[in-house]
Amino acid sequence: MRDVSAKWPLIDTDSLALEGPGVALYSLRLERQTLVSGAGARAGFTERLGAPVGWPAPARGEAYALGLGRDRLLLVNDPALEDGWDARAGLAVSDMSGGYAVFGLRGPGIGAVLARAGEIDPTRPSRSVARLFLGLEVLLYWHEAAPGGEQALRLHVPACHAMTLVEALGAVFRAIGD
Repeated sequence: MRDVSAKWPLIDTDSLALEGPGVALYSLRLERQTLVSGAGARAGFTERLGAPVGWPAPARGEAYALGLGRDRLLLVNDPALEDGWDARAGLAVSDMSGGYAVFGLRGPGIGAVLARAGEIDPTRPSRSVARLFLGLEVLLYWHEAAPGGEQALRLHVPACHAMTLVEALGAVFRAIGD
């Protein structure tokens, strides 16, 4: 088989820093991401992590839960849970730490990026952070721990789509600058 890898640039998403007019994209390394599914998912983690974050409510602190659906959460930086089916709690648990690449997006130009990224209405609330962003399924939410203390967006994208997201955002940054 021919090696055609030189046709596509490899982007090191672990040390990424991409800037556009009034906006910057940077990579984040989270300790752990755990997908929890089942009827008791929302109630089971509220005491420890607070109510699951939806759109456009911000996440706070290092450990929190993201609402993905009625019975599905992504736990961020929560203590490790055993993978598999927990019959006692009625929950399916999957470690997704390697499954999602995580990025931060900060700066006053975020509104311009959102306007070009898809139909994302910052004023329309949802219990889920799952969104279509630049044609990719992402988990998109505000977080209050951006560098410099400002509020920023966080994006979790399937790791296999990380380079696609970075390239698409680079094109958006160029378009905003024109």
